[in-house]
Amino acid sequence: MEGLKVHILGSSFVRRLMFFTGCSSLLRTEHMNVTFDGRSGAVIPDFFDSELNISYIPDVVFIKLGENDIERFSRTEILANILRLVITLKEKGVRHVFVCQLLPRKSTRTMTPKQFYYGKRFINRRLSRLFHGQKGVTFQKIRKFRNIYMHRDDVHLSNLGNRWLLKNIISLVKRHIQ
Repeated sequence: MEGLKVHILGSSFVRRLMFFTGCSSLLRTEHMNVTFDGRSGAVIPDFFDSELNISYIPDVVFIKLGENDIERFSRTEILANILRLVITLKEKGVRHVFVCQLLPRKSTRTMTPKQFYYGKRFINRRLSRLFHGQKGVTFQKIRKFRNIYMHRDDVHLSNLGNRWLLKNIISLVKRHIQ
């Protein structure tokens, strides 16, 4: 684990995680070199060009994307975009790619929360099947999500939620990477 390079990429979830006050103290004890690429409002295609040209190859990439895509792309396009990003990262030499489940959202711009829920559920189920048994790729359902992890905006994670997500990421990396 010493010196393991972990890259976490995603939308505003990751951007907020970067600035979470407990982040550095949690990571310091794990001896991981963690970098973040969090972009507010990001959708999966936003990462195609930049991830094709990453200047260093991390050992592990954790993808936390997809929620913003549900309102903009078809389910098939979202699945294809995630697969394209995973394949690109693996071809670049990333040892293990984690694709995180899409998390709930109570507030949306162009659809009802129920429509968002069904889109999220469909994509999570398909991703789980798609990556099941794949070497070097894990679809990760993050357990024990609770409403108190949500920020009052009903879209992002609270500080408690950020701590929960970061601990889950650390635990996943430790469990899957020897």
